[in-house]
Amino acid sequence: LSYQVNPHFLFNVLNTIGRLALIEGAPETETTVQAFADMMRYLLKRSGSQFVPLRTEVDHVRNYLYLLKLRMGDRFDFTLDAPEEFDRVLCPFMVLHPLVENCINYAIEPMESGGLIEISLYRDGGDVILDVLDNGPGISAERRHDVLRGDADHGGRKSIGLHNIHSRMRQYFGDSHGLEIVSPFRQGRGTLVRLRLPIDFDPCAF
Repeated sequence: LSYQVNPHFLFNVLNTIGRLALIEGAPETETTVQAFADMMRYLLKRSGSQFVPLRTEVDHVRNYLYLLKLRMGDRFDFTLDAPEEFDRVLCPFMVLHPLVENCINYAIEPMESGGLIEISLYRDGGDVILDVLDNGPGISAERRHDVLRGDADHGGRKSIGLHNIHSRMRQYFGDSHGLEIVSPFRQGRGTLVRLRLPIDFDPCAF
């Protein structure tokens, strides 16, 4: 019971803080509280479905990156190109956030400045391609394979976040829609992680 939070109470408190910031003339604080409230709403109040509209997943990640920018300042920047035509495409819940968080942890955090994350969505036949690109040091071919198999070690413990996404994507959409990781493994050239989502996916058929 100590871990349970009443979502209604949480959002009421956050809305109260946001209104107080507005009254006190602190618009950036109001925006920050609203971004955090939207993130919590997405995590706590989703339906029981395993799939969500791509727009909600993208908005969640935009809020996440906005809040990180406040903490990290000019150490990194990000771009997010998500055309409205893909808003209603369904994607697995919380499939994009771990990819971006992975960029932050392994590419951006070690850099003192100049970090960059680029997120872009575009069509490829019957699929939407979702690319997450960073300008970090990259990873070796061997480690890429370990990551997808769930065998990658980090600090003495298994790093399984990307493996879980890889497995979920293949389970939902078939082996051709597993996670792709591309990296030249040269300083500053970064890593590209790619998701492939079928545009006309019917969750009722799953």
